[in-house]
Amino acid sequence: MMGRFENMSEVKNQQACGGVCQRYKAPMPAYNQSRYEIGQKRCTMCGIYVEYEGLFCPCCNFRLRTHRRSSKDKLRIRIQKDKREALAIYN
Repeated sequence: MMGRFENMSEVKNQQACGGVCQRYKAPMPAYNQSRYEIGQKRCTMCGIYVEYEGLFCPCCNFRLRTHRRSSKDKLRIRIQKDKREALAIYN
């Protein structure tokens, strides 16, 4: 018995804020760019990336995630950043 929702997709699609966060929704970054690297943050409650300066989501007040969770992705991004810095030194 699911209660008032017919299936879990309805629960996932319902936003706690009523859609206020759509004003702050961040566009997709260019190919091979990290969202976090260009300043976008993720709200785990709303399920979107936002462009916002604060530490808390502007609509639901949950803490925004500012770093990746996966250590493999963190390592990949760090290596790419080091390569770009090395190229900048030689140019």
